[in-house]
Amino acid sequence: MKLSHLVVVVFVTTINLILLMWLLVRVGVPLSQATLQWLSMPVAFFAALLLAWPISRLLGLSPLMIFAGPCPGCRTRPPGWWVTRLAPRRLLLMCRACGKDVELWLRREAPTDRTSESRHMFTLRWPEFLGIWRQVR
Repeated sequence: MKLSHLVVVVFVTTINLILLMWLLVRVGVPLSQATLQWLSMPVAFFAALLLAWPISRLLGLSPLMIFAGPCPGCRTRPPGWWVTRLAPRRLLLMCRACGKDVELWLRREAPTDRTSESRHMFTLRWPEFLGIWRQVR
């Protein structure tokens, strides 16, 4: 996990928590501040997961990749992926174990005008921020 990913999630969760608690107090929920914090935290964290990906893309951060799939070349989960080329909507990754290239599209839909069949192509699944991917066939 990179520090930048952690900062995005913590910052967005904190802002969500403050806004949600302000809204509940404004509506007139008769609970203590500690109780409001405990009740609001799961909602604030879930909302942060929803908002983390658009904010990460705005800041130019790649997905977290802790739940990335196994390498299609060596069929194992590598110790890491090297980003060999960046583009606004895709990453070209290289497996640290075998050196196989993988094309990762930073959206849920696969491109329809795919011309290169030499690389394995993947798209992100929800939540995109965590780097969960699926292979495009």
